[in-house]
Amino acid sequence: MGFFNVGGEDNPQAWYSSLLLALCSLLLYLVSVNRQRHFISQIRCWRTLSFAFLYLSIDEMLLFHERVGEWLSHFVHTNGIFRYTWVILAIPICFAFGIVFLRFLFSLPQKICQLFIVSAGVYIGSALILELAEGYLASIYGERSLFDFLLVAIEVLLEKLGVILFIYALLLHLESQVKEIHFKASRLIVLNYLMEVPV
Repeated sequence: MGFFNVGGEDNPQAWYSSLLLALCSLLLYLVSVNRQRHFISQIRCWRTLSFAFLYLSIDEMLLFHERVGEWLSHFVHTNGIFRYTWVILAIPICFAFGIVFLRFLFSLPQKICQLFIVSAGVYIGSALILELAEGYLASIYGERSLFDFLLVAIEVLLEKLGVILFIYALLLHLESQVKEIHFKASRLIVLNYLMEVPV
């Protein structure tokens, strides 16, 4: 049954989630490559995000966060919403990440910015808030209860929806960049032609 466990590792759903996150990493890197020509100040942000999603892709397969949580539980004994101790570290990290990238986020086109915010809200909300709820219910009913199974299934579904929405936003952004490049290239060709035409 572990092979079909939606909350487990080394199974089809984990491979699919890892692939989606890896695709995000690739698209973010492609955006950074194009931005290198025009907006040097944003390269670091795009590539940091690319690296972060690459880490998330690997973590989806190897569950580093749960291993960190197991290690942390030897020093911090919690129950209830913090039953899964990895969230104790994840919450401040997410807040810090959000604050650091806030200026970058609002420098994006309005539609892209809105899609980024919604997708991040869906992904992080499902990964953290539902994990807190799972910890609370697991403390009461145990980790193999029906409530736990349903919450894990909803969490995995929402995480994937958040990532897919983020991929959609990145593709829109890349499309706008390609159109911008084509427009500038066409204008340059026209200007060169006009300069070469004898008066």
